[in-house]
Order: sequence, then C-alpha cells, then structure tokens
Amino acid sequence: MDTDIFFKDRTPNAKKLLSFGFRQEQDGWMLRLPVADGALLLTLFISPRGDVRTKVTDVDTEEEYILYLVDEAQGTFVGDVRKDVETALRTVAETCFDRTASFDGGDAAAVLDYAREKYGGQPEFLWDRTPDSFILRRKDNGKWYAVFMTIAKNKLGDFPEDPIGVLNVKAPPADVGALSDGERFFPAWHMNKRHWLSIPLDGTVPCEEIFKRLDVSFREAGKK
Repeated sequence: MDTDIFFKDRTPNAKKLLSFGFRQEQDGWMLRLPVADGALLLTLFISPRGDVRTKVTDVDTEEEYILYLVDEAQGTFVGDVRKDVETALRTVAETCFDRTASFDGGDAAAVLDYAREKYGGQPEFLWDRTPDSFILRRKDNGKWYAVFMTIAKNKLGDFPEDPIGVLNVKAPPADVGALSDGERFFPAWHMNKRHWLSIPLDGTVPCEEIFKRLDVSFREAGKK
C-alpha cells in the first residue's frame, strides 16, 4: 500500500501525535488500532522525517496479515481491511500531520523563507479545493499579508493556460494602479483588485523586489 498518497506535503507534529494516542519511541512514534471489527490489529510506525510504515497482525495468532497489500487479492474481508487501513491513514494524516508548502523551489521558496525568517508564522492551508494554496498572516491581528496560489496564467491576461505560481500581496491603491503593467504586476487574482497585487513567481520579478512588496503588504495588513 502506497502510504505517500496520504502524507504527501505533510510533516509529523509530535504534540498532535501524542495527543492522538501515539507512543513516543526511540526512532519515532507508534500506535496500534483495531481493524476488521477487531479481528486484526494495525500498527503504525512514524519516523521523525514523516516516513510511515504499517503492519497488520491477527489478534489471536499474532501472525502478520499481508493479503491487503496484494492487489490481486479480492473478497469482502480483504476489501474491508484495506478500507479500514486507508481510513486510519487518512485520519492520522489529517489530524496529526501539518501541511507543508508545495512550492518546492525557485522564487516561491525564497519568498516563503524570507517571510518566515522576518515575520515568523507558518503557512495556513485553508481551501480543500486548492490544496497547494496557502496564506500567511500577521501574528498580532490575524490579518493576511500574503497568499500563495497556483493558477492558470491566462487568468492574469493574454497568456497561455499553463499553471503558474503567484503571490498576492496588499498594497496602497495608488501602488496597485501604478505598478499593474500586465507583465510584472497584476491586479490580484481572486482578491480585492483595489488593494491587492498578483506577482508571478516565475523569475519575471526579481526576488529582492518581491521582498519589498511583501514588506509593504505586511505593513498594510497592520493598519486598522
């Protein structure tokens, strides 16, 4: 069973794991859960890096049950075991792991690193329909100052439909009007176009310039 599909772009949260019922081990965390109406026992092993291993054993004989891992194995019982194991993995992923930014490299990673180092805080993933989109907010008043999104570039104008990462930042209305040139800066996609800008994260705008706009956005979000 490919556990990566449940834990992609997620990192284990020790506090959440312990609260959920995991036991601290020398090399990570462990939890045992009944499956198949209690006939089998699922053991989950999670390493500090977030690697997840499963083992299913028979409650009575303590022998390992592996049929649920065999794609060709069919039948009601093995199907129920697979379903129970997948449900357990999905629940642990959503309850005990934190989402991580999926912008793995380039300008997006540099901007996110800059924001974390200067302002602290962590990305917040708010939309199930766009799981790779996230926001950054000020700690003092909870207001957003940055929104990272992946959109089709043609949503910004006369461009190909290829996906592109963009950063939405707050700006004074005068700046939005002055900077929006249809090439480097755009009235923000999916935000108030009077107060927000969209910046492509594809190298079009140098990172140092993006950092300055992020600083402006942070200040704007601090205003009453």
